[in-house]
Amino acid sequence: MRTRPRFALMTAVAAAAALTLAACEDAGPSEAEDPAAGEDSTGVESGAGDAGAGGECVRADQEAEEPVDPEEAYAPPASWDDAAPEVAAGYGDDPRVEFGDADEPEGLVVTVLEEGDGPLVYPGDEVVIDYHGQQWGSDEVFDSSFERPDPAVFPLANLIAGWQEGLPGTHAGDRVLLSVPADLAYGEIAGDDGMTEDGRPGGTLAFVIDVHGSFGAASAGQADATETGEAEALPVEIEGALGGPTCLTVDSAADQPEEPTATVIAEGSGEPLEEGDNVVLHFTASTWDNSIEESTWDGMGAETAPVGAGDPFTDLLLGVPSGSRVVLLMPAREPGAEAGSPSAQATAFVVDVVGEVPQR
Repeated sequence: MRTRPRFALMTAVAAAAALTLAACEDAGPSEAEDPAAGEDSTGVESGAGDAGAGGECVRADQEAEEPVDPEEAYAPPASWDDAAPEVAAGYGDDPRVEFGDADEPEGLVVTVLEEGDGPLVYPGDEVVIDYHGQQWGSDEVFDSSFERPDPAVFPLANLIAGWQEGLPGTHAGDRVLLSVPADLAYGEIAGDDGMTEDGRPGGTLAFVIDVHGSFGAASAGQADATETGEAEALPVEIEGALGGPTCLTVDSAADQPEEPTATVIAEGSGEPLEEGDNVVLHFTASTWDNSIEESTWDGMGAETAPVGAGDPFTDLLLGVPSGSRVVLLMPAREPGAEAGSPSAQATAFVVDVVGEVPQR
């Protein structure tokens, strides 16, 4: 599991909170109950919603994007006209690709081997998948997540072009065969070992992929989460309905926090987060003087992060039910720094717990 280092405020306050928590014997969060959450069709455990359900928070200097019909906008490339390779085993089982008499394709070809009925995968989504890779015509497997304890989680934007073009338009529950030419994969074969110049599998590659789900800009917290009434006492103003994007304004005249705090302002109906969970989050963050704002709602999609792994930012979410909306107040990283600098200020976050990445 990885967390994108894209958000400077999230990274900075986590470092600051680590120092604060180390100095406070009783500052750690309580342990959560043992969850037994079911898994919905998104591949993200219960608590996930759709950003469209709660409306859209748009700043005065921003323009809302026109809605897109995903079924029309995103469709995998055309499938095989001639005989396709055969894939042994079904969805969820470790596959093998038998190439037989299939001709090596010139371009990207997507074959839906088994159709799911879950939500659509969008470009730029973070996908929850199992995958199996073979070089074209080879019986050897060069990589497979089926041999690992848990499904893989990847942002499509960080993957080879063949996956970025071939997976959008598929659905949770699909098993697909991607036949990816060298120019959309790792490059041409450079030697007798079948590898590229930089030592990766070369030529056309065949991937069998089980799409368990995805999350991104359209994922959100629970639209019908129960408001707790705690928001009114906090030094922040939050715009945006539950189940949708948020904007955040801090009361800069209020005292800055000296210790990290987490306040659930709307409680979801999912299971409480516990140590070892990989949580899916949307958040908006602001420095105390409102001079810097960062948000996952900017089109890049939700973040994933482990809970209970020593990161004070996400460890504050231990015991919080999936689907909840939470306000985190984090102390300044360097209270004695030059006035007005980000490191001299506390930071506020409004966090939507979208759900958890499923485990086997």
